[in-house]
Amino acid sequence: MRSWNIPGLALLIGLASLALPACDDSGGGIVGTETPLLRLTPSTGFLFPRLGLGESAERQVELLNAGRADLIAVNIELRDRSTAGEYQLFLEQGGERRPVPERLVLAPDQRALLVVIYSTGDESPAPDRGSVTFATNDPQSLDVELPILAGESGGEIDVSPRTLDFGAVEAGETGVESIAVQNIGRLPLTISGVSVNGPADFSARLGERLLTAGGAFEPIVIAPGERITIDVTYAPPTAGPDQGQLIITSDDPERPTENVNLVANGAAACLRVVPDAVEFGAALLVASRDVETPNTRLLSVESCGSTRCGWSASSSRAATRSTWRSRSWWRTASPSSRCRPRPRARPFRASPSPSASGRRGRTRTAARSSSTATPRTAPPGSSSSVAASTTPAPSRT
Repeated sequence: MRSWNIPGLALLIGLASLALPACDDSGGGIVGTETPLLRLTPSTGFLFPRLGLGESAERQVELLNAGRADLIAVNIELRDRSTAGEYQLFLEQGGERRPVPERLVLAPDQRALLVVIYSTGDESPAPDRGSVTFATNDPQSLDVELPILAGESGGEIDVSPRTLDFGAVEAGETGVESIAVQNIGRLPLTISGVSVNGPADFSARLGERLLTAGGAFEPIVIAPGERITIDVTYAPPTAGPDQGQLIITSDDPERPTENVNLVANGAAACLRVVPDAVEFGAALLVASRDVETPNTRLLSVESCGSTRCGWSASSSRAATRSTWRSRSWWRTASPSSRCRPRPRARPFRASPSPSASGRRGRTRTAARSSSTATPRTAPPGSSSSVAASTTPAPSRT
């Protein structure tokens, strides 16, 4: 039967029965009560792996007052039921560790840590158990008991990194990032499930094995101190942002579920010519096709997508016999190059050079990039320019 500190118990009963009134600032009188609220993290207590003789480990439980009145805890007690008295209990607050006090007071939003240290003193196969008990003035948690379990748990999981950012991946292409899953415990760790909470654009593999196919999952066992690498693939079919979580389930009793955040953006190329038609009107005649023409118009080829747009060639088609000269300023890149949006303007300049009167017409075209030609590329949100001129041949009589 549990023994109680009678003065402390009387204090708690009094505080739990006494509601502190809250006043309405508008003058409407009493509108509610203020009470403490205990939050425990983790709420499962203190869970230890199996340790070798002479080894030690520690576990912590955080006490947080999430209420609006002072939280008071009394009779904080360690009940050590291990085979050789192998547990110690401490309180840690403000970076200072000390023996537990007879009375602990936490103001609203204040927190403290209960720390249990487990040091093995024998090689008994029996599991070492115990508990930490205390009473509070929280009406919902008057009597608290946190179990201590050792020697019954499996391995300990460690996952790194906790977030995978794929950046921009062009629609129809794939991006791959990796995470490491390590067993830092003393016993084998069993992975019992890997799944994705999010779009089907994300998938996970262990070597050639697809882990996120659904259906029955063949467990993965990781020996103590060993690690595996899981490759996560992002394959967007269309443009647009994507996010999700990779969920790893194991027999780690303290962290049975680990979540890895997945962030990505499906990108697509887009090409736009502005304006789509150029009107020269009455153009000035020139003496020769070899001289610079005074007739120019400005047009732009713009990258309007979320990834770099590339093409391998540009050409012009004329309605009459004429010669167009062109200049272009482009930074070349391979068709698989990846880039980020950068604002940039490079205008096209169309410049006809008529040497005889008459009506002329010409259309400028651009071809998409191919694997056999070095493409011209435009970053997303940018535009590029070229100067083109035409010198029509004299009309025949």
